[in-house]
Amino acid sequence: MTILLIKDLWKKTEHNYQLKDVSLAIYENEWLLITGPVNEGKEVLQNILLQFDEDFHGTVYFQNENIKKIKNYSEQVAFIHNHFTSEETEYNVYDYLSLPLKLKGFGEGEISENIRKVTEEISCNLSLKKLVKDLSLREKIVVCLLRVNLTKPKLLIIEEPFFELPNSKRQTIISVFKDFIKIWKQTTVIVFSSYASEWLEICDRVVLVKDHSISQIGEKKQLLQNPKQIFVTKYIDCAEVSYLKGCIKKGAFISDGLTFLLPQYTEEEFQIYEGQSVYIGLRASCFQIMEQTKLKDEGFTVSLPIHFIKGVDARYMIYSNIGGNPVVAEIKNNGKIYEDQNLLLYYAFGDLLFFDGVTELNLKRRG
Repeated sequence: MTILLIKDLWKKTEHNYQLKDVSLAIYENEWLLITGPVNEGKEVLQNILLQFDEDFHGTVYFQNENIKKIKNYSEQVAFIHNHFTSEETEYNVYDYLSLPLKLKGFGEGEISENIRKVTEEISCNLSLKKLVKDLSLREKIVVCLLRVNLTKPKLLIIEEPFFELPNSKRQTIISVFKDFIKIWKQTTVIVFSSYASEWLEICDRVVLVKDHSISQIGEKKQLLQNPKQIFVTKYIDCAEVSYLKGCIKKGAFISDGLTFLLPQYTEEEFQIYEGQSVYIGLRASCFQIMEQTKLKDEGFTVSLPIHFIKGVDARYMIYSNIGGNPVVAEIKNNGKIYEDQNLLLYYAFGDLLFFDGVTELNLKRRG
């Protein structure tokens, strides 16, 4: 069921569009990641959903009602800002947790019982008498999320929690959020973050925002299998799809380092024409190791020098290049593979992705 519905959202300053025709349905109890480059729209959308900005065209519905007409909308929405890890309040943990409940008129007995319940749910060994400013990073995150849980919001909005943080601290934050997933089953969570990779295993769906509009929406697997433009896979998982730019000449794809004849049906099926500039997308998982060239009518082979390799349980990630362009291949092989050797790999035509060389938009199959 839809809890938040955004319809035909536009926002324009005197000289520029900040949002262009944004429409989005957000479902009850889902974790949604809204990601994309900085200052290309997601920050403006966040402020609108928080009612920090009401100067826009279009409509935002919360539980089928326009948020501009909901008097207690802010009471149903919790917000975690991007500096929550640097909290330096003089409150101890108990007082910090109790503050939102006091503002709601809870008595001391109710407050104590509620705090006891939420701390037991997360199974954390946390001293309630300890000052918040003296907590470790992990403890600060736990306390912040416990405070959110005490308010029982229907919608939680999280703002760029990895802002200017090193990878080690980002991993700490993610690990705590994973612990809280099980106790936030009745809350819809929207994460606004430019760092997509850390959130992909947590969030149910991803919204890609670029150039002040939505580029694509879907689960990670859907986005990687059928990207609408090159930007999508590069932003979600740059190792999943490698791109080579070339052109179509006499029925062949020609680029620096790789040339092969395309099947006769390709130009018609993908609306490709003679002389067109195109990118081909090579999915890492679609490469196969070959000992000799074969199946020329169904695919092509390429010899790749291995620059770097990672392997686990006979599965290898091969990092190489074609004509100076980075290429990643994920292959299965029971034998040993070494850096600096060359591998002959096979790729089926049916697994190729085609993108326009100018717009970088997906050249979809007809029909």
